[in-house]
Amino acid sequence: MRLNQQALKLLHCHIAQKVKFPQESNVPEVLQAIVLKLIGKNAEDLYQSPLGLKHDLQQCQRQLEATGKIKWFEIGQTDKSDRFIIPEKLYGREVEVQALLEPFERVANPPQTTLSKGKISPNPPLGRAGFSGIGKLIAILAIGNVTW
Repeated sequence: MRLNQQALKLLHCHIAQKVKFPQESNVPEVLQAIVLKLIGKNAEDLYQSPLGLKHDLQQCQRQLEATGKIKWFEIGQTDKSDRFIIPEKLYGREVEVQALLEPFERVANPPQTTLSKGKISPNPPLGRAGFSGIGKLIAILAIGNVTW
C-alpha cells in the first residue's frame, strides 16, 4: 500500500506532534492540562489511576462552585500507580536518535528534484548495526516518541 504525501503528513502529525488547544480557547488552562494528560502519547505522561483524575476534577469543581472560576493548580499530585512501570523515554541517546532522525526527515520531506519525481530513490536505505543488547531497537522506536 502506498501512502500519498498528505496521508504521510497526517500520520506523522498523529505520531510525533503534541496536541495543542487553540490560543483563543475559553477552556481553563488546568482543564486543558487534564485533557492533554488523558490523551498523552507516553504511558508515564498519562494518569496512572482513576483516583488521580477524580481528585483533579473534584478540585476544579470545588473552585468553580466557590469562585466561579478555575485557577491553575498542579495536576496529578495525588495520582499514584499501584504497580511498577518502566518509563518509555530514552535517556542518554540523543546523538544516536538524532542520527536516525536526520535521514527520516529527508525521506518524510524530500527535496523537489528530478530524482524525487522519477523512479530512482534519492534516499538510500537506512540500517543500524552494533552488538546485541546495546539498544539499537530502542533508539529506533524512540523516533516515534520524539515531539517535533
